[in-house]
Amino acid sequence: MPDMKDVLDEMWTEIFSHLPRNALMQVHLTQRRLRAISRPFLFRQFHFHNSTSLDIASQRLQFWVSSEISPLVRQCCVKPLRRLGGWGTVGWSLLAEFFNSLHHFANLRHLTVAEVHYNAKFVRNLRLLPHLTHLEIRNCKMEEIADLATLPPLEISEFAYLGLVPESYPQHWFPFLLRSKLHYLSIPYDQWLFTHILSGDAFPYVTRLELSIKARTLLSNLQILAKFSATEVLTLCNYSSLPADSSGESGEPPIPLADVLASLGEYRGPYGLLDMFLPIPSLRRLVLPCVKPDEHLPKLQSINTPNRITSSTCDSATSAMGIFALFVVIIPHWTEDDYEEYYLGEQSSWEVYDLFEDLADKLPFPASISRLAIHWEYEDDKTHVEDGPPDVHALKDALVSKYPSFKAIWAGALYHEDEIGLQNEDDEDEHWGEFYGDCVYSS
Repeated sequence: MPDMKDVLDEMWTEIFSHLPRNALMQVHLTQRRLRAISRPFLFRQFHFHNSTSLDIASQRLQFWVSSEISPLVRQCCVKPLRRLGGWGTVGWSLLAEFFNSLHHFANLRHLTVAEVHYNAKFVRNLRLLPHLTHLEIRNCKMEEIADLATLPPLEISEFAYLGLVPESYPQHWFPFLLRSKLHYLSIPYDQWLFTHILSGDAFPYVTRLELSIKARTLLSNLQILAKFSATEVLTLCNYSSLPADSSGESGEPPIPLADVLASLGEYRGPYGLLDMFLPIPSLRRLVLPCVKPDEHLPKLQSINTPNRITSSTCDSATSAMGIFALFVVIIPHWTEDDYEEYYLGEQSSWEVYDLFEDLADKLPFPASISRLAIHWEYEDDKTHVEDGPPDVHALKDALVSKYPSFKAIWAGALYHEDEIGLQNEDDEDEHWGEFYGDCVYSS
């Protein structure tokens, strides 16, 4: 067995870059050399949150802004812990202390600020982060800033903004974004915001665009897409709490998106708008939530323009067989699919086993199918593992027998980790775990 001393630092660096935080903490306590190599990964991410004790939280912040630790921080998330019910009086004092200390994180690349009442000091101190490239502002608010016009622009390439609360003020941010710098933009529908974008220059380098907008509102504002002609990945999210366009639908036919989004390679959005994007020649991948095969089928079948889509990800609580049959009709070059059957209750867990039997029996796939992934999630925290996983091998054998190009199938059940106590206090975002999974290769 080779001695640890013979392993190059570069190899340890590559290994540590893939380890979770708990494993890195154990490595950090082993020996001096591994401690030095693992330290940049251990302190790469900082979650600043509220606390029941102002003194403890302040000491924690002082540790992170110290000259030894702060240069290692690359990502920072400012977000309250849900279990403490918001920031509260203690939290607001902490936020002021954090905003005043922001300049210590000179090597920060990615900053997310969520559910925060920020102040003018925060807006100004952002300009003191020379390496900041990604900024997310989500559901934050503040009073008007008096000397806003005197601030320099933000030198960032990725910006995400979501304002579902009053006094969120997109005016604090968008006039200072350099359109020639941005590569990723995520925004909600906002009348002031859309007017500001339409009245200015285009965003020539945005390749990933995400719009949180109702389908009806998008149809009335399709001209916004012409400002993002370089978009390669388009994501449309529909938030019910976002304001709807008061003018309603325009009544005019949609503009030809093949001319507007000539580089679009991936569409992530409502199935009901698929007919607008399907004719785009460059489109190769679809991600469709809540697919209902019977809806819009005549409209999709009437599209005469050939498409070159090969990959899809979709989820549904309806007929999986109907979805596969639909894709065979509208996507002739389909080779890869990731399908999710979601929100299965205790009484419907048997549907997964029936699905695998039906697929093995009917094989409703195109001749070009090469990879298939099927997963499902439950509506509660019951595991439903008494009977074990479905017969993945039987489905694999049927697929390999009929389709010469088929290579692999994956199947597994998903659950929320926070429902069974696997979360720590520094990370309350949703996580998915796996009850059981099986990946089978044909060769």
